[in-house]
Amino acid sequence: MPQPHACSCAHSGGGAIRLALATLTLASPALAQEPAEPKAPANGEDLYSLSLEDLMQVEVTSASRKSEPLDRVPAAIFVLTHDDLHRSGATSIPEALRLVPGLDVARLDSNRWAVSARGFNGQYSNKLLVLIDGRSVYTPSFSGVYWDAVDVPFEDIERIEIIRGPGAALWGANAVNGVISIITRDSAKTQGALVSAAAGNLDRSMTYARYGGLFDDGSWRVWGKYFDRDATEFSDGSDAQDDWHKASGGFRTDLTLSSKDTLLVEADLYRGEVHNRSTVPSPNPPFQVTSREETPIEGWSVLSRWTRITGESSELQLQAYVDATSRDQSVFDEQRTDQSLDLQHRFRPFDNHEVVWGMSYRSTRADSEGSSLITMGDSHRTDNLFGAFLQDEIGLVPDRWTLTLGTKLENNDYTGWELQPNARLCWTPDEKQTLWSAVSRAVRTPSQADDDINFIQAIIPGAPAQVVTITGNDDLEAERLTAYEAGYRVRPIPELFFDLAAFYNDYENLINYEPGTPFMSGANLIIPVIASNATQGHSYGAELAADWTMRSDTRVRLGYSFIDVDVDATAGTPAPLDDDDPHHQIQLRTTHDLTEHLDLDLTLMYVDSVQKGSIGDYFRTDVRTEWRPTSHMALIVGVQNIFHDGDIEFAAQQFGPSSESRTTFYFKVTWSS
Repeated sequence: MPQPHACSCAHSGGGAIRLALATLTLASPALAQEPAEPKAPANGEDLYSLSLEDLMQVEVTSASRKSEPLDRVPAAIFVLTHDDLHRSGATSIPEALRLVPGLDVARLDSNRWAVSARGFNGQYSNKLLVLIDGRSVYTPSFSGVYWDAVDVPFEDIERIEIIRGPGAALWGANAVNGVISIITRDSAKTQGALVSAAAGNLDRSMTYARYGGLFDDGSWRVWGKYFDRDATEFSDGSDAQDDWHKASGGFRTDLTLSSKDTLLVEADLYRGEVHNRSTVPSPNPPFQVTSREETPIEGWSVLSRWTRITGESSELQLQAYVDATSRDQSVFDEQRTDQSLDLQHRFRPFDNHEVVWGMSYRSTRADSEGSSLITMGDSHRTDNLFGAFLQDEIGLVPDRWTLTLGTKLENNDYTGWELQPNARLCWTPDEKQTLWSAVSRAVRTPSQADDDINFIQAIIPGAPAQVVTITGNDDLEAERLTAYEAGYRVRPIPELFFDLAAFYNDYENLINYEPGTPFMSGANLIIPVIASNATQGHSYGAELAADWTMRSDTRVRLGYSFIDVDVDATAGTPAPLDDDDPHHQIQLRTTHDLTEHLDLDLTLMYVDSVQKGSIGDYFRTDVRTEWRPTSHMALIVGVQNIFHDGDIEFAAQQFGPSSESRTTFYFKVTWSS
């Protein structure tokens, strides 16, 4: 599939949502600035090393849309804490996600990644929903995520919650195989000044600056970031011409309006240019053209969330956001504006029932301009999505048995009404163990590309010339998943924790592409390849996470995952869906506090071979060390991809081959007030 591109200026519609945003933003009282509280963190951040017992009690919200302890969640959930991200050594969110058991992360080149949960990986992975503070960054253009635009600074992330398995009963369509929820830090935790600068062989330069202060009734921060990443190489040694750079910035404020009311307002914007060397079909010999593609990208978003505590176990929340993005390629450019309004209410109608319900509306407007290679049937399209969800957590036996029943009902412009129910049973025989099981239904609705794209994939010379054309289908149904899951968590001793999850997924109506009936158009023979629901399949697997605090200064974490995907595609289908994922993955991570001022972190990974593209298995090693000569300064050295230099991690994509991974290093200096 080609890479559609997303949008810049907000469309003139959606006045009700803009009014809600303005009302929420302007509802705060006049605020006076106070001097920032003094801070003297040891490593340039108010980082903390959680004990294993503390980690199990980390409150998460993505699995049930309410705060609950990590070790009592009846779902396959994993959390990357603020400290995990800081000590990972990664320089981007996709690279940090490699630490999560059950996620498949592969780097295609300097600026593209393939990220998926429980199978069906690809640059356009369409079964994984990604959220930033509740704002969806899953684009309706092609059902996927532009990872080059997901660039929240690690310094401002509180945690990343990763749900492996369906989350559609709460989050709706496209949360099929998983949900990644990026949650940023309350501005009260980011007071004072922080500046960092880094340089390396791939990340040529990375700079970040932030300042936070206090109001009478709240706090705020502003930040800015810039990076410049070098190009990689293809396996033949040629320059992949995939260097890129981006500047971004934003602000956040957290206000206490009353003893019951709080208000969050945040905004961000970015602008950059992404480069690639692409090969596209041409009507003239040699019937394809290779050139350097320069893609300007930009975007902005504004989000506001009002929360009212209405009782001891009751809460009302209203969230609204506008998200505008733009991508401009030579073969296709698009400006897209999303506007969303979400209402959520949690309460206890009875002592043993906790109910969460809500309603949502999302409008997305796309204005695109195609080329002789790629066009959309409707270049100015507005789609609407209405939804409502209800979930009841029932305490069958206090502190022992809990049954959760819920569903989400949605109406979209592609397939109409979709129902996505969910049932989860949780048993906690004692404070050390949790067992859970679940049955869920989720759907992936067609994207705009699935519905009405027309894309010339290849031109085969001859008499007549054969033109292979990818064509959308406006009669597509939603992909459907029925998922069966079970899990077990146990902490046999305070220093050791195990988390095991197993699943079986049954897929129907998978959207794939199959040959249509050829026909003549002028002097050319058109060979259409048409989107269809003729593919079924299933997958099964297991994921294990283990966490061992060997000593107060040494922690070891092990992850293992296995998956097998089997798809029954129609004969002649050109794109099999079951050869994109490694069967086995292993992560071994150790963190050492060598002294009060010196840390050493080591990560070892093994990734099994992938059949598509004949990608071989590989090992990689990442090393990071941090020295804090003073309470306000940190010096960091990171080395990544040791033993993995020159390998390709994923198969060639539509416009050209993937480039080789590089052994990279960087030096970083951080200073805080």
